[in-house]
Amino acid sequence: MVRYEGPDQATYLSGLAAGNYFFRVMAKGPQSAASSSWSQPFELQVVFVGTHQVILLSLIGLAGFTILVVSIMVGHRLSQREPKVLSS
Repeated sequence: MVRYEGPDQATYLSGLAAGNYFFRVMAKGPQSAASSSWSQPFELQVVFVGTHQVILLSLIGLAGFTILVVSIMVGHRLSQREPKVLSS
């Protein structure tokens, strides 16, 4: 099955289900020019990240973001305080 035909030298292919796929490429010249032969097949293995890992990484990112925001807010409040004058 031809998945793409055109002038691109790099193409992004998405929407593949998990599994193993085999691809071959062929260079084509202008309309009257000769084409190359098909390349050797190369295998692409599509694997998805597990749900537990996605949730864990999202929670770690949320924790880091929360720490950053709280640190900025605390730092801002501390910088707005009046300096204390020490009396002798």
